[in-house]
Amino acid sequence: MKKIIIYQENVEPIILNDNDYSDFSLYVSKLSEILKYKEVTILETTSESLILKPSKICMISVSNIQEQKDNIPEETDIITDGD
Repeated sequence: MKKIIIYQENVEPIILNDNDYSDFSLYVSKLSEILKYKEVTILETTSESLILKPSKICMISVSNIQEQKDNIPEETDIITDGD
């Protein structure tokens, strides 16, 4: 399971969970494509869909989380827009 936190300018972070069990590196690479778009885009996870304006996203944090009571992150990667 993946935990996604989207940080935007002057707005509280958006926290999403995705029941995707694919390779972590491939998942992060695919998600980072969002920051390349100039127009509004849709981010779909297993639990919800978001309509995002990529130019307002400052950073995206992605973590693999265990499905146990402790929810301790196993692996985390940070994606920034390069500015």
